[in-house]
Order: sequence, then structure tokens, then C-alpha cells
Amino acid sequence: MNDQRGLSMVELVVGALLASVVAAGLLTAYLATARSFGESSAQAALQRQGALALEDIGRQVRSAVGTGAFSVVTCNGQSGSLQVLTPSGPVCYYGVADGPLCEYRNGNCRNLLTGGLKTVVLARQPVPPDPRCPATVAPGGPCFAMGPSPAHPNQIDLAFAIRDNDGDLDGVNTMSFAISLTCSGRNC
Repeated sequence: MNDQRGLSMVELVVGALLASVVAAGLLTAYLATARSFGESSAQAALQRQGALALEDIGRQVRSAVGTGAFSVVTCNGQSGSLQVLTPSGPVCYYGVADGPLCEYRNGNCRNLLTGGLKTVVLARQPVPPDPRCPATVAPGGPCFAMGPSPAHPNQIDLAFAIRDNDGDLDGVNTMSFAISLTCSGRNC
């Protein structure tokens, strides 16, 4: 009687091949899940930072006082800036070419896009233009624009687009924001 206990070379090769296929499938699924999680966490960071910036601008506009409480001016050398007259003095908002969304007050620029877990900057208008960036922004310029509303004389429309600053520049993690600021009541 011939009792053979063991595996032939063919069985070992087939088993190793099947294990490799299963391992490759598991690795691919893991990498796809990790990439998806990273993108959704970047989108959440953009949403949070953009909403905080809009909230800050809206808060200043609501506290504005006096005739012409907010207007589009040149502030700190930046044309197309939003100037808000607050009880503590004027505050300006503008986009800077290297990425910040600046709140300019008392000679200092505070970047409204800082403070999160990811670095967030204003997007730049590419060629061809990205529809998430305001249409009036020239190629290469920061995606920040505002001006009087054509339909409403006491309203200023402000729009900007932001992206995570992870260096990929693929436009995947870019988000746009807009707000209409209306003059009413005590701040007209």
C-alpha cells in the first residue's frame, strides 16, 4: 500500500495563485475605501471652512451701521473688496492670489480659511474656466468675486470657490459658495 500525504507541486502553485488573487482583491477594496474616505473627509473640511467664512461675513454685515454700510471698494490695494462699516470700524473682505480669503481689519489680514484639519485655499481660475469659480475671475486669479446685483440695487452678490491644498490640483476637492448681502433697515 502506497500512502502519500502531501501536496503536489501543481496543487501548491494553484493554491498560491488563488491566495494571490484573493489578496489582490482585498487590497484593491481597501485602497478604494481609503481613497473614498479621504475624499469625503476633504469635502467635509471644505464645506465646514466655506460655511464658517460665509457665517463670519454675514455676521459682520448684520452688525453694519450707517448709510452705505457695505460697498465694493479698493481695500489694502485689493480692488473688488467688500467693505463693511461696523461699530468697531471698517472691515474688508477680498481674495488674495496666494490663497487666503482675507478679512482686513486694523491693518491685519486674517485668513478666514484657516483653522481646520486640512489646509484650505481659494481656488484659481483655470483655462478653460471652471464653472465653480465666479465667471468674472480672469484665468489664474483667485476664485473670489463680488459686485452689485444687477436685479437688486441694494444687494451685493459675493461668490468664491475653495479647494484643499494637498497639491493634487485635480479639481476633485473644490467647492463653491455664494451669498447675497442685502441692505435693509438700519444699515442702508
